[in-house]
Amino acid sequence: MISRYSATSLPEVAQFVTPNLVNVPIIIVDSYANPSYVNLLKALYPNQVISVQNAASLAQNETLLIQQYLSSSSNQRPNPLGIQISQRDFEILAVIEAALSFLLILFGWAFLGSRFAESNTENTLMKFATFVALGVFVFVFSETVYVETSILLSFPLSLHAVISGATSITATGLLGVALHLPLGGGSTPRLLAGFLGVLIGAYYAPSSYRFSKKSIAIVIGLGLFVLASPSAIGNFAFEFLLLFVGNVSVGTAFYASLLVKGFIYGVGSVFGGSPNPFYLMSAGKMLYFAGLAPMAFIKKMGRITSTLALLMAALFVGDGGVRVGEMTPQKTLIAIMPGIATGIAFTLVLLGIAVLERYLSSRYMRTRS
Repeated sequence: MISRYSATSLPEVAQFVTPNLVNVPIIIVDSYANPSYVNLLKALYPNQVISVQNAASLAQNETLLIQQYLSSSSNQRPNPLGIQISQRDFEILAVIEAALSFLLILFGWAFLGSRFAESNTENTLMKFATFVALGVFVFVFSETVYVETSILLSFPLSLHAVISGATSITATGLLGVALHLPLGGGSTPRLLAGFLGVLIGAYYAPSSYRFSKKSIAIVIGLGLFVLASPSAIGNFAFEFLLLFVGNVSVGTAFYASLLVKGFIYGVGSVFGGSPNPFYLMSAGKMLYFAGLAPMAFIKKMGRITSTLALLMAALFVGDGGVRVGEMTPQKTLIAIMPGIATGIAFTLVLLGIAVLERYLSSRYMRTRS
């Protein structure tokens, strides 16, 4: 499904997406899509393109037309289980799948959070290797569950969409309709599930340490102070919040995110992304693996820095969790090494902050004594 997309990003992505659309049975475009790109797709794939007015709110006749295409496509690709279900039954299955996907992310990421906060005697290098192994297993296992479910039904079960206002084009959107909740396209609620999963796992870890209520209050309070500030940095923080929770691409925060994304892709190129199609490098998946690195260095950080590392890691792996719902598992293997390298770069910044925290703490203690 192709709808509104950033004009600055479209040329870069389209050159790698367009040739691969030959494998897609139906290409849905709406009136918000780039007209030139739509004309190109209609010329290349005249029998696959369906035009609708608004992909986030389909009219009844548009829904029926898509159903006819889907029915014809599914009949050509019978599933291994031999299941034949009605549209209503399929929607019910999609709703159940969406609900289970939240649990899959919540509990899987909570496991990572519990290991993050776990106090043990492992040295840093061993803990780093353990975290990488566990992080890869959790992500690959979650993705395998999703991919195999889609294979057994011979239909890619969409879990999220870039269109945040969509309410009926993804499994998560259908769940939102059933529960009367504004779940949108599915990206933001799945990010929230991963983010909360890490925090819940860290909080309820049997032998958790360093995450004191005081340090958490300081970090969150500082964040709220910056967000409420009328200065330029406050506006930047507000734009960043809109970008993450609502996919609203405005202001300097959006262009800063493009710079960060470019940095992540640059690391990916160093690790072999350039010889491969650029489309197979996923910044979101690399961000997930980047979030694993800071977790291994908690013993090197003070209370405030470790709390900051916890929140940053939760945000990174939570955002990466959204990408579990992609039918491109090869991206996962490509993302592991550049993601870890990116995470080490972020970890070095956190360790620098930790050194500053120890210095200020020692000065404060000497002043009091």
